Amino acid sequence: MPQKAIQQSGQGYFVWIMDKDSKAQVRPIEVGPWMADQWLVQHGLNGGESLIVDGFMRLAPGAPVKVVAPAAAPTASPTPSK
Repeated sequence: MPQKAIQQSGQGYFVWIMDKDSKAQVRPIEVGPWMADQWLVQHGLNGGESLIVDGFMRLAPGAPVKVVAPAAAPTASPTPSK
């Protein structure tokens, strides 16, 4: 999973997920090794859950979550040759 999705507190590592009612929920997890910007999660997540990867400062358990598509990267326009 993306490293930026994993948070840490005094109780250990956790992630935010979006439940079936589109509400934010905290989920404690157990992490394993990481490589580059990805972490291996050993315990705590179930297949098919929606992981929240941004906007943590506005989250609280039970807060409504709105899914937003990532912003498209700007594309460069070729410079006309003379």
